[in-house]
Amino acid sequence: MTASFIQDCWRIICDQDIHILTNHYYPLYHMDQYLDCFDLKPLLLPEIHAKNLPDIHSIMPCFKDLNDTILFSLRHNIYTQTHLNSVEKWAEKLMRFCEIRYSDLKKRAIKKCKNKSAAQLHILHLATFLMDHSILKRDIRLLNTVLKLSDLKWLIHTKTLINKLDQKNHETSIALFQFRIILMTEYCILKTQHL
Repeated sequence: MTASFIQDCWRIICDQDIHILTNHYYPLYHMDQYLDCFDLKPLLLPEIHAKNLPDIHSIMPCFKDLNDTILFSLRHNIYTQTHLNSVEKWAEKLMRFCEIRYSDLKKRAIKKCKNKSAAQLHILHLATFLMDHSILKRDIRLLNTVLKLSDLKWLIHTKTLINKLDQKNHETSIALFQFRIILMTEYCILKTQHL
């Protein structure tokens, strides 16, 4: 992915209404270090009020029971550096699930989420969690899983990304997560080149 493509996407994102960018999935939160790497201006997003998030260590990690509230709770624990042992258990379980079920992940996600669009958003949110945890722990296995997921054309399709970013509907949330994963992947590639 070229830096100019990332910059073009970011220009469109910065022109979006703040309500589009701060939906309940929080696709653009805690991205400043990745934006800095590409000289992109950070967004001024409102603070997250995470009062009613589930207690992740009281729930057994499994894909079947996973929902977007749990996924955001896991991400929030990464950002606040809390309950990291539980976060680790979830990351391991979900990484293994994605690896083992890679060939039929789309079918399983659609069955669980009831339609293709909701399934795509759910797996993108899952991939974002794995990427966040990969960077936190410097765990190349998690990065490798996200790279495999990124190769799934039903999940991330870069040719339509700019058009989807410019919409103001459910597709925008999908596009924001796609952009985040692309940006974080490029960030990881740049960082590994400097090792």
